[in-house]
Amino acid sequence: MYAGREMVDWPAGWKQWLAGSATLATFKETHVLKMIEPTPSLNELIEQAGELLRVQFDAEPAWMGIAPGRVNLIGEHTDYNQGWVLPIAIDLYTVLVAAPGTVSNTIRVFSASLGEQAVLSLAGGDGRHPLSWMRYVEGVVTEYRNLGVICKEMDIVAVSSLPMGGGLSSSAALALATAHLIEAATAQTMTSEERIAVSVSAERGYAGVPCGIMDQTAVEMGRAEHALLL
Repeated sequence: MYAGREMVDWPAGWKQWLAGSATLATFKETHVLKMIEPTPSLNELIEQAGELLRVQFDAEPAWMGIAPGRVNLIGEHTDYNQGWVLPIAIDLYTVLVAAPGTVSNTIRVFSASLGEQAVLSLAGGDGRHPLSWMRYVEGVVTEYRNLGVICKEMDIVAVSSLPMGGGLSSSAALALATAHLIEAATAQTMTSEERIAVSVSAERGYAGVPCGIMDQTAVEMGRAEHALLL
């Protein structure tokens, strides 16, 4: 980039700032701050999800499942190679709110992040769900069924402050939020270890990701002001 080649893809004003024609404060105000969007609080996410449930399904929230994201401090890619990792949970969340379903033997999920609705048959079927993000929900529902926890028809809205593909375990958060939602809807409680195992199985067997246990464990067992040594 710097070996005699012109810099490209930088925000307008960067070269002028380097040349001294713009101050750092001006550059930050006009460019950097515009890149930063405020992150909604957990309460704001819950309120947003409830409002979307009313809009999308004309229903009031009856159950909820919440899970945070995580960052890893030490040991990337070592959890599935018998190594140590040190993750922490973060205050970015995936929130699922749900109402009793209105379509027989069906779960409907509206993703606010993607602006699309997915349908999952509780009767099962051949192959995996065509939408990759919905395979996490499908996997958790199926794994709970295998444990004798039968998910009922639901209409669900998913909202999240976790960016997809950002390395913050949005997929693990979706799986764990689904697990907590199913338990709320069925009035059955699993242990944290069981939820982690279900979520790992869902990611490996349904989403096709050969993951370890770090993401799910950090999301499920993370606590404020603590890191997890795994």
